[in-house]
Amino acid sequence: MAETKINIPGGAGVVVLIAVLAFFIMQVISPSENKDDSLRKAVIEQLSYKLADYNMNKIKEMQDSGNYDNVKSLLETANTDNIKVYSLKTSKPPLSWSSSSKVIVKVEYSLPKDFDGGEKKVEYMRFQHNAIGTAWTHKGTSSIISFYLNFF
Repeated sequence: MAETKINIPGGAGVVVLIAVLAFFIMQVISPSENKDDSLRKAVIEQLSYKLADYNMNKIKEMQDSGNYDNVKSLLETANTDNIKVYSLKTSKPPLSWSSSSKVIVKVEYSLPKDFDGGEKKVEYMRFQHNAIGTAWTHKGTSSIISFYLNFF
């Protein structure tokens, strides 16, 4: 089995190591608070799907029992204004200069107390914004590792 070695002369090796280290550090400290209202709306829309599932189950329970006393509180829970977003940070690849923007979003939020006790949670999501139009498109969930090591 052949062994492959990379041989970088002393000075060049140090320069390459410093450049890679600087690139890594820059990426880890670069996530910033995002003030884009359209992205915030897209994130809240994704979080509202969790409430929709909860509300559908509650409606089914009401139908099965015939007790509709909690309809008012259910309607209040369904309101997206009850989703509290405390922090919305984005991480962009450092070499992304294209017309479409791909970001990983870290969102700190809480859902209504009726839903899950109003606990503060953190989620990571992938979004894309194209040059044409103003809407953000949800591309899926992500992880903390992808958020801080978002190179491409």
